[in-house]
Amino acid sequence: MKAALFACVLVLPLAASAQTLRATLPPITYHVGRVSAPLFHSPDTTRRPSFVVPSLAEVVVVGRFSPQLVVARRDGFLYLTPINRLSDYDPEDASPLPLDPQTQLITYQGVVQVPGVSQADLYARARAWATNTYSTTPNAMQQ
Repeated sequence: MKAALFACVLVLPLAASAQTLRATLPPITYHVGRVSAPLFHSPDTTRRPSFVVPSLAEVVVVGRFSPQLVVARRDGFLYLTPINRLSDYDPEDASPLPLDPQTQLITYQGVVQVPGVSQADLYARARAWATNTYSTTPNAMQQ
């Protein structure tokens, strides 16, 4: 009996550390749907949630815990919330951005082809839009 109790005392901290929530993705803000979203401290979602985020509020997702749960950050602490309570959740949003190792700026490679339009035509359209949208004269209010 003492040996079993001793084994449980040694194994329980390992099991608790395996369930520790971690931020594994860059923070992305999502909106809660029409039903409020519960925030749980642990994967045991049968218990009462620690917090409830009201509907149409924002949640900052910083990781994925399982196919049904994501890790959310609130006031510096990490919680679990169900994915189906987020109205605009898209797992592809969390894919890493291509960063240049020297400048740490986003780098994109390749050219996107637009069928039926040449590159010169696209540049001409962009130039015309910019000149029509942003005038070179200062906008001053007259009183």
